[in-house]
Amino acid sequence: MASIDSVVIYLNYSYYKKKGVYDITIIQHKTMRFLLPDGTLTFEANDAVWGKMAEKMPKRFTSTDQYIKNLGIYVDDTASPKGHYSYTPTGTILYTLLKTYIYNLHSSLGCFFLETPTLLNYDHPGVKNQIDKAENATYHIENINTPTVTKVGVLYSQLAMISENGRLRKGDKYKLFEMPKVFRLEDQVIPLKNACEFTMADMHELFSTLNEAMDASYVIHEKILEFSALLDVELYVSAKVTQDFFEKEKDWLVAFARDLNKEISIVDNDPYMGRYLNMEYHINIPDDKPMELSAFQLDWDNPDKFNLRMTDGSIPTLIHSNFIGSVERFMYVMLVKAISKGYYDPGIAPEQIRFIPKTEGDVEFCNDLTGKYLEHKLRVTIDDRFQHSIGQRIEKATKELIPFILVVDKGNVSLEKSVNDIANHMEIIDCISQSKARDRNISDLVASYPLLLSQWPKLFCSKF
Repeated sequence: MASIDSVVIYLNYSYYKKKGVYDITIIQHKTMRFLLPDGTLTFEANDAVWGKMAEKMPKRFTSTDQYIKNLGIYVDDTASPKGHYSYTPTGTILYTLLKTYIYNLHSSLGCFFLETPTLLNYDHPGVKNQIDKAENATYHIENINTPTVTKVGVLYSQLAMISENGRLRKGDKYKLFEMPKVFRLEDQVIPLKNACEFTMADMHELFSTLNEAMDASYVIHEKILEFSALLDVELYVSAKVTQDFFEKEKDWLVAFARDLNKEISIVDNDPYMGRYLNMEYHINIPDDKPMELSAFQLDWDNPDKFNLRMTDGSIPTLIHSNFIGSVERFMYVMLVKAISKGYYDPGIAPEQIRFIPKTEGDVEFCNDLTGKYLEHKLRVTIDDRFQHSIGQRIEKATKELIPFILVVDKGNVSLEKSVNDIANHMEIIDCISQSKARDRNISDLVASYPLLLSQWPKLFCSKF
């Protein structure tokens, strides 16, 4: 066991600073503890991942990040401010598939799906409350009369919309979901992992009492576990709680540890942030710090700041939840998994099948073969770049994580690479269908690029 009782967690610094307290010894008593499934509270961790999570280290551009860059799914956008980028055609397909995946994941929960503006009125008290907490992370727009900022989160328009509709009746369902573009100023930008512009996926639900919200949290928790099982990732759960909430609801938190059958880290939450609880679900990233995959929060402050009231005048409790923090973070997780396996999951691969003709005379036969796959809405390319040897083209396709690579030579088709050890190229359609059947959140998406790679500008090709 590794003890991390000497690790300093500075989560409360903003709270103490606003209170005028700068004595570092007062701040340093906030440490990470662990709540075990039997209810024991300890400073001893069973897994070295917790030590990585506690380290105060900046995000790094790792070898995995370099591999993702070489895949050519994004390019730096020189027409936009530093830290913003554009997706290439293959990146756009992956982004669209995963955004639709997140929508499908929420569809079974009975959410109201919304589209809302990107710009916010900084004079709105609820908006100002949240933006000021974000401190220097916000884009301010100064050339119009109304003080305006870009979104750094999702809840603003949702809560403002509800507030304008009068008091909330008990029994009405306020479960709202959206995936807007969000903007945050970052000192260190790492595409997908730590970007200035990303698509946040957040759901918010209002409850008349804290106890109702706590009961509903179990549904969110189970959905997160279901999602992580589909991704085949191990979760490390951290609960940032106010001291008062922890003392009153320790048994409730123990139930989560028991359900996970492993420890939950307990960290003192900053009361200034206005939340009883932030429950964060992290995954280990081998060559970097663990990454938050999912989360939910129990919030009393934002309903108050947006002047939300039940018919009896009480302030409702808000659950913020996200099964995946952003589409970009989802892309990163899926890419990390694909790199480790050597191929994309067939259902979400931007290119599912690549034909490699041995000679120019084999291109027409490749064209004929693609028809059947295109009828099934599969994404297919033909690598007719004959300036490269067949070995070089196979190597490129392998590095690009394409799940099915077919070599065509005088009418003969051989599987150079395939997932699930299928023996014949005619089995590919069934294999991809089975992949989508295992995870019904995967949707069909027809490719919008030329079949022949010789027609692709280098800008849109991988750097391998």
